[in-house]
Amino acid sequence: MRGRAGRLGPRVRDLDRFYAVMHGALRGTTDVVDAARMLGVPAGRLALYRGFVAGHVRRAVEVAHPATVDALGERREATLAAFEAAQPASGWQLRAAAEGFRRFLGAASPAHPEALVERAEFEWALTGAADAPDAPDAPAAASGWRLAPALSALTQRWPTPEAYAAWQRGEPRPLDTLAPLDAPRVVFVFRHPRLLTARWRVADDAVLFVFKCVHDGIAPADAATLTGLQAVQVDTLFASVEAEGLVERLAVTTG
Repeated sequence: MRGRAGRLGPRVRDLDRFYAVMHGALRGTTDVVDAARMLGVPAGRLALYRGFVAGHVRRAVEVAHPATVDALGERREATLAAFEAAQPASGWQLRAAAEGFRRFLGAASPAHPEALVERAEFEWALTGAADAPDAPDAPAAASGWRLAPALSALTQRWPTPEAYAAWQRGEPRPLDTLAPLDAPRVVFVFRHPRLLTARWRVADDAVLFVFKCVHDGIAPADAATLTGLQAVQVDTLFASVEAEGLVERLAVTTG
């Protein structure tokens, strides 16, 4: 094994050098002409590839964060160019190229307010919920229910989902018109188990109650007994949360 590693050593060093030069060319820290000369390739071809990579990153961000990008306004071009330079694409998947955008916004400068960063986090959670693999078949649970696939919880300090919904309706609300919430709140992002679309829901007592029961394996009838609520009340709570796609009733199997 040692001899084999020794024979591969020069190739590995050459590959490391190739990646270092390409990385510099893509980030803009190495001039394209100089990088092409070091790699022994036509400068025009390398410049074309660099433009392709930049467009790949830009498109990835626009797909994953459309409302956030729109909210940038006149800072849009400069922000996307700065992100592309800081994090050039390293693969073919669009989603992967946008992975660090929300963190980039948070660290970039005070020009990107908290509301904008929170919007990027929210959109990234929606993207993750939409792209998540199908939930595996769950074994029979004590409660007879399970939580929605790709469920995540976000702590928010701004009316981000409401502003996002307004943007979807074609009624965007400028960030400087938004006011922070009186207190932080939890927003659940998930994929509807039947419609297979990404959804969001502000947490409230009904949702939290049903989530607690499902998580702890407490069936609706048992929850009624434990809490003193009427069975019809608990059934109604479960049905309403199920209708929104936040929980899913498991199929009953026999035999």
